[in-house]
Amino acid sequence: MRITFSVEEKISLLSTIQVWKREQLTQDVFRKLQLKYSIPAHLIETLFWHLEILHRLKPISEFLVFKGGTCVQSFVDPMFQRASNDLDFNTTIENPNALIQKIEELNKD
Repeated sequence: MRITFSVEEKISLLSTIQVWKREQLTQDVFRKLQLKYSIPAHLIETLFWHLEILHRLKPISEFLVFKGGTCVQSFVDPMFQRASNDLDFNTTIENPNALIQKIEELNKD
């Protein structure tokens, strides 16, 4: 079963996810990593946030199905991977407010 959220519901849902405080991560940190690994700083930052969000969502992973381009890239040889800008999920929770509540509970931890 596929559950479709409205744009407003998606915005509300995404706004409930809390990750690191922005002041903890500076562009200088990402530039240093860029020099060290020869990977553009914006790609390093995107990867960091993807991994952070996936880590934070782990306690409710039983309700989520990771899908899309970023998911597929995790199965591709690192030499052929491409950067992706988003994380796509399906959920088994039909009520958007119930999903938002579960994510808000994660933020309390």
